Amino acid sequence: MNDPIFARAIVLGQHMGLSLTCILWACAGHVTQTTLAQELDLVERVRTSNDDYRPITAEQVSTARQAALENANDLQQWLTTNHDGGTKWKQYLHWENLPEELKTASKSNLAKLSLVYRQLNTDEPGLERAPFRRLAKSLRRYIDLASASGKPDLENQYTKVTQALARDLSTYAQHPTPRLEHLIGRRLGFIHGLGFSPELHTAVRDQHGLPNAIIDVSAQFLSAAMSGEIDEVGDVRDTILGTAIRGKSQTKGSVKLQLIPATDRAIIEVSSLGEIVSENFGYNGPIVIRSTGFTDFTASKRVEFTDRAFRIMPSLADATTRTKIHSVRARNNGLFSGFISRIGGQRVQESKRRAEAIASQHAERDIRVEFDEELTEEIKGLRRQYRDDFRYPLLRTGAFPEHIRFSSTTDVASIEVVQAKNDELAASGPPPPIDGNYDLSARIQQTAASNYVATILSGATLSESSAGDGGQLDRKLPQWLDDLLEELEIPDDEQDKEADADAATSGEPSDRPWSITFRRTRPVSVEFADGQIKLAVHTARIVSGGDRFDGWDLIVKYKLNPKNGGLFLLRSGDVDVLPTNFDPATGRGLSTRQVGLRSNLIKVINDLTDQGDGFPKTLEMPMIELTGELADVGMLVLHESDSENGWLTLTWNLP
Repeated sequence: MNDPIFARAIVLGQHMGLSLTCILWACAGHVTQTTLAQELDLVERVRTSNDDYRPITAEQVSTARQAALENANDLQQWLTTNHDGGTKWKQYLHWENLPEELKTASKSNLAKLSLVYRQLNTDEPGLERAPFRRLAKSLRRYIDLASASGKPDLENQYTKVTQALARDLSTYAQHPTPRLEHLIGRRLGFIHGLGFSPELHTAVRDQHGLPNAIIDVSAQFLSAAMSGEIDEVGDVRDTILGTAIRGKSQTKGSVKLQLIPATDRAIIEVSSLGEIVSENFGYNGPIVIRSTGFTDFTASKRVEFTDRAFRIMPSLADATTRTKIHSVRARNNGLFSGFISRIGGQRVQESKRRAEAIASQHAERDIRVEFDEELTEEIKGLRRQYRDDFRYPLLRTGAFPEHIRFSSTTDVASIEVVQAKNDELAASGPPPPIDGNYDLSARIQQTAASNYVATILSGATLSESSAGDGGQLDRKLPQWLDDLLEELEIPDDEQDKEADADAATSGEPSDRPWSITFRRTRPVSVEFADGQIKLAVHTARIVSGGDRFDGWDLIVKYKLNPKNGGLFLLRSGDVDVLPTNFDPATGRGLSTRQVGLRSNLIKVINDLTDQGDGFPKTLEMPMIELTGELADVGMLVLHESDSENGWLTLTWNLP
């Protein structure tokens, strides 16, 4: 049949970002909002956690060091076996003589070990492999314990951390902010890293570690994209009961898709129903048989999607073939041709039912093989995209979600994700409900955005090496994110304004190369509230020409404005600048020096922004255009956009 429906399904998967943002889920009724009573119980649990403190023993440190040493030796053996000794990997990791350094318990080498650990958590292809991940995990454990062991004030520090955690959780329950999310996460990381109170860490994450990224795709949309009519012509080549059959066939039918309910995976079932009509000639010894075959068939195939694997289940097919014999004649018009034709005709009629049964079996076999062949390569490609763009980069950076669940109902195919490491928060309650039915919907909580961006921009530098070159990031972006950024457009009228501004400034300050280096922890904070997206870029260093500014936050707000079936992001005012860790809620003001630096930096940033090197005044996310074999399905038009209470909600429909 050579049916292109399965290929269209794969193209659809690529459009939907089933590579990272393949984040599909239906979560109604799955989680419950954290109640005030629950939060008060949690705060009280934290306040009374002083008894959880246990001194770090030499035995704990030794055990952690031994585990790291064993994993280092295992990795060295693996590299020797698989990578010609691993010379290039060791250079990249600043390995030098890592196993030897782990044989002695000395704090003097912790800085070097920390550098190796940092390199183990970069987005370098190959680091997703298990030997690297095991070493990274055990090295982190040893570094944490060895750094803290022997500190005389460790118990006092633990008490301060838990009391601050109780205070922050109490405030966060009433006024959740990205700053508090970060502070609570850091305190949780301290507790978890030293293993003081696993139960306390679990209790906090149980209430503040719920799914924070959810996308749903409707069965109606999937069906529109993948279902279709079959009308194809093909060749017939078969052998039945010693008769070689040759001919032409025409297949007419339909392909439909349905979702199968499942809570631990998403299941798609594609089914086909139709008829194959073939005009055939059969050759058996001295006779030729001319016939028409009519084969009614049904076929179905399921594909199961989980984070671990995309599984293609065996195809099922049922076919019934009927034949109409038009003639049985001798190949040659010789003396006995009439006799041969009569005898041949009798034998054909006698074996007709048996031949039809065999033809039915062969049709079922061919349909199953074709279904399997069509899907295998496409699903492998889709899996590679999901793996390479989403799964592997997060594994390499030690930020792979602790929870990813594909699921499906009869109406929706979905995924839920908890994008948060042990020192990060996720959602504290369920996502906002969506009123109505939509072909595609996305609900992203601000912690998911902040946490994910941190895996990409931690310690990164965005710079312009020479005037007018434009900013270049020293990190490789995931392909899906790179594609998304390319789709974001600056409206033509704003580009014209920026060009005019460039001409008016006569090269200043565009003749001064600049660079922005992000902080390693919390490089960006995202806040979804009041119909806006608020971004706080936390910089370690900003350089513009000969000026250098250390430890400042760049703050910008964008208002959501649905328009023309897409989404416009309109910047609200100028970019603001505040010192890192400055909290206006405390009521304390800036120092005289900070006021002066802030004034200078605001001018630098807004001048760069006005020239197109900063935050554009307007960004446009156009309608989602389906291309290739999905072009006839139409475009996805934005229906709703909302940013409230920490959640960004976007919904799309086909026209």
